[in-house]
Amino acid sequence: MNKCTQCGKCCREELCLLGELFFETKTPPCPALIFKEGKSWCGFVLYADSVWPGIGISEHLAYLLGIGKGCDTQPTDADVTELFSRMLEFEEKLEIEAGMMSNP
Repeated sequence: MNKCTQCGKCCREELCLLGELFFETKTPPCPALIFKEGKSWCGFVLYADSVWPGIGISEHLAYLLGIGKGCDTQPTDADVTELFSRMLEFEEKLEIEAGMMSNP
């Protein structure tokens, strides 16, 4: 398995679930693909913390999307367990954040 080199190949070849949900097109390359400082970046991950500060959403999105793992990496059982753990942790953070916003 190859480590991610941030070449952008995966995002040039297909849209992830977020790309499919947020953009009208289903045709690659992903509109959220950004090239910066000679590397490719996911715009969702790059800017999420500035849109939703204080809950660490960028790190969770990167993990959920498999960013940094490499294009040909297949998830292991440990990856799936970690994924569900992070999803539950993130869901709790969102609930706390929503509660704080509704009770100023």
